[in-house]
Amino acid sequence: MRSRLGPLMFAVAVGFAALASCGSPPASAFAGSSAVRCARATTTTITATTTTTRVVDGGAHPSEGQSCWEEVPYPFISEGEEANRPSQPSRYECILARGNHESCYLTVTSMAFRAWNRGIAVTEQEGLTSTPPEIWLYNGEWRRDGTFSAQSKNCTGNTVLWAGKLDYWLVGASQWGSLCRFDGLADEWTPVPVPSATKQRATGFIGAQETPFLRSGTVTSGACFAWNNCWFFGSYGTVLHWSERVEKGLKKPTLALRDASPTASETLLWGEYTAAVARAGAAGGTSALAVRATSEGAQSSTGPEAGPLRTDTAEVPPQLFVSPGQAFGPLELALPDTPQPADPFRTDLVAVDIGAEGQAWVAGNPASLHVRQGRGGESPNATIPPQPSGARPFASHGPQPAPLQPVTEVGGETGCADPPPPFLFTYTPFPEATQTAAAGQAPGAFLWSDIAALPGGEALGGGEVRRPAAEVGPAPGEGAVAEPVIAQVGCAGRTSVTRFSTQELAIDGSPTGSESATDRGGAVTALVANAANDAWAATSFGVFASGAAAPPHLYHLTNGSRPEAPERNDEETRPGPEPEEITYVFEPPPPTVTQPPPAVTKRKTVKLPPALYDVKTKLHQETRGGRTYLNLYISFRVRRPVKVGAQALRNGQVVSVARAKRFRGKSGVLILQLDRSRWPSKIRFVS
Repeated sequence: MRSRLGPLMFAVAVGFAALASCGSPPASAFAGSSAVRCARATTTTITATTTTTRVVDGGAHPSEGQSCWEEVPYPFISEGEEANRPSQPSRYECILARGNHESCYLTVTSMAFRAWNRGIAVTEQEGLTSTPPEIWLYNGEWRRDGTFSAQSKNCTGNTVLWAGKLDYWLVGASQWGSLCRFDGLADEWTPVPVPSATKQRATGFIGAQETPFLRSGTVTSGACFAWNNCWFFGSYGTVLHWSERVEKGLKKPTLALRDASPTASETLLWGEYTAAVARAGAAGGTSALAVRATSEGAQSSTGPEAGPLRTDTAEVPPQLFVSPGQAFGPLELALPDTPQPADPFRTDLVAVDIGAEGQAWVAGNPASLHVRQGRGGESPNATIPPQPSGARPFASHGPQPAPLQPVTEVGGETGCADPPPPFLFTYTPFPEATQTAAAGQAPGAFLWSDIAALPGGEALGGGEVRRPAAEVGPAPGEGAVAEPVIAQVGCAGRTSVTRFSTQELAIDGSPTGSESATDRGGAVTALVANAANDAWAATSFGVFASGAAAPPHLYHLTNGSRPEAPERNDEETRPGPEPEEITYVFEPPPPTVTQPPPAVTKRKTVKLPPALYDVKTKLHQETRGGRTYLNLYISFRVRRPVKVGAQALRNGQVVSVARAKRFRGKSGVLILQLDRSRWPSKIRFVS
């Protein structure tokens, strides 16, 4: 018996269940500035002629019409048993207890928001490289993404980015690992391997025998215009494109990740991409920017990544790339540099963002340096730069630029009337050469990790600062220890630098009565902004001067009022995969054989008609908790008592089962739960 079920005549709209279940933020979350308790912070405001300092007491309320950084109870904690202890274990205790499943603080490595009420973050357990990352969702409160926790077996990475309302990606897996895509329509995570052509570009050769080896590298960042149009960037100038194309022999377009990198002869386009962003413009449409360093962050002894891309001054390697929705093209951007012989390009861009009005900002560090590599706390009494092996060295003890610089949405220099001085921020690994207070200059040694554009043409830069020795006092080595910092810059030439402080703790956890930098020896690891009164910043672990461990922190910029930006929902219309035509094959149970009486020597076999007949199928759609379920109801008539179940198969593999039941009446029903991503091609009865 055969019957056919044609393509379904309705679209399946699966909501982003994990976010939708959160609901809207409660009204109490916006109870006004009187409900906000500011974190203790010191803000230094710098103009071309003056420098002023203001201290905000911890627990104070923000001034009328003003915002402040509020410390949020830290939500990013690993799942594990709560031991009998007064607080979470330090990062060192978690590393030592790697097999004991203890609940530990997690470090935020990336955050992304597509609206103030729709956010996402990725965390890792510091020091445990074998531990998979975790994804967290925000819709008024932070909560663990259960879908990722259940499906993340093959997903690694440290950077998350949106790709429409229902989809997002996790990138940054080590050594050319797979990218991971969350498909909100199917509600599942899928690893997407890096194309073989990309790995071929990253292949080097050693010795006279030219033995091949895969150079260390990864996909570092990405920008998505839609769920089916994403661009990804990585080491050695790698560019990948996720899009739909019609493959040979197929009638329908397929989604695939393809290599779109420059050729080996295009040396100016090789180098490590560090960040990318796509934003909807105020006048409609979406534009995107990507930034790149002038060298590879992962150094090795061979290959083009061993030093700067160019050693001549004839051509400047582009570091800013722009796209209106298609391929990215390079744009000229003048950056402050301190050239050296045979190495004229000394500033690497490390972060980029675009504001609501189209004003874009970039952050740069001295060549080859990132926050984790330049952290002064790693070598408190350093007399040489704490740089990675093979990094491009400093020519002298003098500071080098670490700019926060405005650019236009389409690239080139900004139209700001009074742009900030290019050398407002600097960095040097030598404590004795750290920039001191001067008119129009920010005191300290700065390295940037992230940037977030604000409405009105301003931006927030996050990273670390090592203060001049004169500011931190006579304690040995304190001038070499960094701390988290957030700088707010704008076109008007006014700059504010904010540092956080807390009560110093002794090694046994008791207060000492003195003050310490929050997460001393750490940095801001992620920074996002949704409105002038809504931004988020996460910091790394730190250590008190006593040696006691300091946990990471999460800060929220707010004035207690609803963010000055629109809410977003999860309703997204897009074509879903059409189900394949299903052929139902009903296989009757083996015939019943009756035994003749013992006295009769001649046997007779009686073939009974099938126990089931008049089989019908009907597909039902049901929505519960914001998620859509597909159930196939199989009804039939029964001739005699029978025990029967059903199986759905796809390419010979069982994808759904209805357990066998005993039917004694005249009719029966079996129900199969179906999944669009594993649509069956055959259904059979089993006894």
